[in-house]
Amino acid sequence: MSVVSQGRYRQHLLLLSLLFSVPVCAAPGQPPAGGISYAYFFPAEVKGESGTEVTQQDFNLALPLAFIGQPEDGAGLLQLKYSERQFSLGDDYHQQVYDIALPLGYIRKLTDDSRFMAGFTPALKSSLEYIGADDFAFSAMAHYSYTGAVHGYNLGLMYGRELGESQLMPFINYNYSASDTLKFMVGFPFTRVEYNPQNGRSYFAGFSPNGGGWHVYRDGKEKDDFYYTQTGYRFSAGMRFDLYGPLQMSLEGGQQFGQELEFDNDEGSSSTVEIRDSAFISLSLNLKMP
Repeated sequence: MSVVSQGRYRQHLLLLSLLFSVPVCAAPGQPPAGGISYAYFFPAEVKGESGTEVTQQDFNLALPLAFIGQPEDGAGLLQLKYSERQFSLGDDYHQQVYDIALPLGYIRKLTDDSRFMAGFTPALKSSLEYIGADDFAFSAMAHYSYTGAVHGYNLGLMYGRELGESQLMPFINYNYSASDTLKFMVGFPFTRVEYNPQNGRSYFAGFSPNGGGWHVYRDGKEKDDFYYTQTGYRFSAGMRFDLYGPLQMSLEGGQQFGQELEFDNDEGSSSTVEIRDSAFISLSLNLKMP
């Protein structure tokens, strides 16, 4: 594989990583083989309820399980993803929710500049006191990707909970390589810019939706359950630097805005909490692809 083809292949694989399991902060420069991250969100006030605040902490782990085949003939990528979200609403309500997923991706080289990518991710999204049919969910995507020397684009569809509830969404963006070290991606669901001066450091900024949905057992009671949905968007910027060998560290900070929490039960009762913007910081450790 030529240097140019290898670089384009890594750009396509980076996109597949972004779509499936790696936070925006974790993948500037080239796609990680796996990683671990922690994010802390500073307290944000509930709109209309002075003095009531929401706090949030995220923990994410992504591990590669298998990479089979070559893109020329069709290659498969299997990962394990574990995510934990802890949040508190005032002094009285505390909740932990989990997302355990097995993202399965497929990438096929069509020409030197284009790829077809698809994926399916079964997942367990729950507070995990019990496990039932309502705790399982899935996401999927398929798209065509073209990456030229300067210009590129991606066109496809996604199904998932990036906007809160499971729904079908377009996947479309335009890629521009201003130079070998400066690249832009503009569109939905990911917009990002990377500056990679090849000195062991990279700088990046990005915007993306950050929603999710979980089946929750209230106070650990099997018959007292509800559906918790979170919507919001993140803008962030940060840097990544090499530590030793394939190990990298990323530091990121940003703002989460447009936040809402919705609680629904089977009887049709629901309530929505609107939250003011909150700043966050994140630290991640990643292994680069060989």
